[in-house]
Amino acid sequence: MARIVREWETYTVEMKRRELTRIIEAVVIKPAGKGGAQRGAFRADLLEIMWK
Repeated sequence: MARIVREWETYTVEMKRRELTRIIEAVVIKPAGKGGAQRGAFRADLLEIMWK
């Protein structure tokens, strides 16, 4: 894993896609609720990464 972090900037898009597919099982998007102020705003706290 340390190698990937160290070399990430030199990876092509295809290499990055392959590594992410290999280490991530799923990305879960949690409900945001009905508040209008949230609409259109990216909220990283609503994402949960499930690692393999």
